[in-house]
Amino acid sequence: MGWAAMQAWRPRAMLPACACLLLAAQLGACASSAPPPPSPGTGVGLRMIEPASGSRYEPASHQAFVMAQPLHLPEPVFPQAYLGEGPLPATLCAAVVIDESGVVARTYLVAAPGCMPPEQVPVVLESAVREVVLAWRFRPAMLCTYPDAATRERDWTGRDCAGAVQEARRLPLSLAWAFTFELQDGQPRVSSARAGGR
Repeated sequence: MGWAAMQAWRPRAMLPACACLLLAAQLGACASSAPPPPSPGTGVGLRMIEPASGSRYEPASHQAFVMAQPLHLPEPVFPQAYLGEGPLPATLCAAVVIDESGVVARTYLVAAPGCMPPEQVPVVLESAVREVVLAWRFRPAMLCTYPDAATRERDWTGRDCAGAVQEARRLPLSLAWAFTFELQDGQPRVSSARAGGR
C-alpha cells in the first residue's frame, strides 16, 4: 500500500502495519509498506520499505484512520568519526515513538531483517540516528468516529476527521525506520527507510 493510499484508507481495508498503535488494548496491532517519497537534493534519501510481517486491525465501518504525516524530518548526517572505522554499508533499525502531539517521545534500536543486531551497532551511528530522529515532527495520527458508515463515506476526506465526526481522537504510534550509512561514489551518505510498525 502506497503512502498516498494510506491517506485514503477505507473502513474495510486493513490499518497499515507501519502505524502500530500504542493503544493496543483498544485498537490492536498493525503493519504496512509505502513507496519512497522523493528526497531533497542533498544526497540523503528518505524512503520506506516493506515490513517483514505484522498483525493488522480492521476498524468498524463507521471509523477512519488518518496516518501521521511527516512535517519536519531533518536528514541524518554521516558521522565523520565512523569513516574507516567500521564496515560499510551499515544498516541499523530504530523505533520512533510519536506521541499524540506529533512529537517524537523516544527512539530506540530494534532488531529487524537486514539490520545490524542492536547490541552490535556502533555508538557513533546510534548517536547520529538518535540526534536527528528526536527532532522529527509529525501531524498526529487520528481515529475518526462517525455516527454510521454512510456518514463516514460521505464526509471523510482521507486526510483528516472532516464532516459530522462524533469523535476525533489523536493517537500515539510507533514506526520503525532503517538507516543505512554507506559510501556512494566515494562520498559518505545516509539513507533511511520505513522498516515496519512496532
